[in-house]
Amino acid sequence: MPPSIPPDKSLVSNLKNMTEIYNKRFIHLIILTFLFGHLLYIDTPFVNLEWVYKAGTQYYTTWDPAFLDIYLSNQANPITYSFFSSIFVYLFGDNYINYRLLSLFGGCLILMSYIKYNSPFLVLMIALNPLVWIYSGRAYSELLSVGLLVLAIELHKSGYIKGIIGGISASVKYHSILFAAPYWGLKWLDSIFIKKEIDFKNTYFISALFSTLVFIIFLISYFYLYDIWIVPDKYKDTLALKPTAFLNNFFSYGFYLSALFFVTIPHLLRNTSLKTHLIALSISLPLAIINQDNGEMNFGSLDQILGSQVILLVKIIGFWNFLLCLDIFIRNKKYRVLALTIIFYIAVLSATRPAQRYLLFIIPFWALLISQSDMKLHSLFKWGYISILLCLVIFTSLYQVSNAKASEDVVNWSEENNLTINTNWIYPHVGDSPMHSWDSNLSVQIESKENDEVLFKSPVMILGYEIRKYVVVRRKE
Repeated sequence: MPPSIPPDKSLVSNLKNMTEIYNKRFIHLIILTFLFGHLLYIDTPFVNLEWVYKAGTQYYTTWDPAFLDIYLSNQANPITYSFFSSIFVYLFGDNYINYRLLSLFGGCLILMSYIKYNSPFLVLMIALNPLVWIYSGRAYSELLSVGLLVLAIELHKSGYIKGIIGGISASVKYHSILFAAPYWGLKWLDSIFIKKEIDFKNTYFISALFSTLVFIIFLISYFYLYDIWIVPDKYKDTLALKPTAFLNNFFSYGFYLSALFFVTIPHLLRNTSLKTHLIALSISLPLAIINQDNGEMNFGSLDQILGSQVILLVKIIGFWNFLLCLDIFIRNKKYRVLALTIIFYIAVLSATRPAQRYLLFIIPFWALLISQSDMKLHSLFKWGYISILLCLVIFTSLYQVSNAKASEDVVNWSEENNLTINTNWIYPHVGDSPMHSWDSNLSVQIESKENDEVLFKSPVMILGYEIRKYVVVRRKE
């Protein structure tokens, strides 16, 4: 038998270097595609209360207090995002895109922060995540805050800079501090446990301290400028702690998060014992059956397509996936603190009104945990998963544009006919319309009744398929 020939080390090294170069170029291409993919459609009319952020921006461009009143009456988040977006509106004009650019910047910032891991699959998981994609193209505060949060955590040098960026992130959206400060605090405690000494010069301690200080300074300044402590008074009951709903909400966050990352399921099926499967399912099944949406934990435009039975199945499998993934992540010593921080974040939010967009603050880190774990994900499943995500983001983008256009068509029709209407179903999209009045006997519905006089119809179409229809009716009693 001829002796085996050892591999050429230089050849192996060259192949490794070529792979790294290919991966980096692919990642750059993904980020550019993410950027230009959003630029194709974000200069379109607003949806889902984006007009409130526009009102906040107009306050800073006009200093008209009426716009500030509109913002604070319709939004619990601080006005920071609108303050920053006013710079773009002032420089480049009052166009839809200029209100949304900061969100797109935040989305790109997340992806750029993860270039160092040299994993195209990791970047694709985040870029094509439906929530990340949707909110990167809307004038909402979440993505800018998340982008700054990821940047702060991934910076490796100065704890002061990390803390300051983390504090700014929290000033845009408060949820950021609920992740950043506990994460850095736990990392500091972990270093104490390892080194057996308390180090107040530790990067993580400085980061946690400075992010908290910057956030407190912001809260005091916000109170001084706008007479608001954390949130406007009208939202304090809505956002109040509700411990009795904790388990229900924790389940909702868990199943929703893992449902977005169903790519892990084949690995879990192959590499988890039957006993563990049964334990996870015995927890997931009853919680899924009694689960209720106490806030905004729906699937948006997909709800009417999926139906209640499919959604129940998604809940069961999603939380089962969540529990088994957590078990794997917590066993990984390198990323245990990150997994524990995610649990802490979800637990805190579960005590108040839930919303699926709050998961944006942990989606990048959950994707990182999957990417850096020992899970063996077959290429077929990985690229099949990416293909499904791609279809979802195309659908949601088309739906947003079509929904916005249909709503705008209703308003244009009312203006052309000089009719004041109760915008009703399309109010979240066109709430700042001068043609809106809650007292009008003409209202926008998604279906007409037998005695209604139908005055105008505006369908929401995707690739020739009607998803829903807005109908202006005069109701007869």
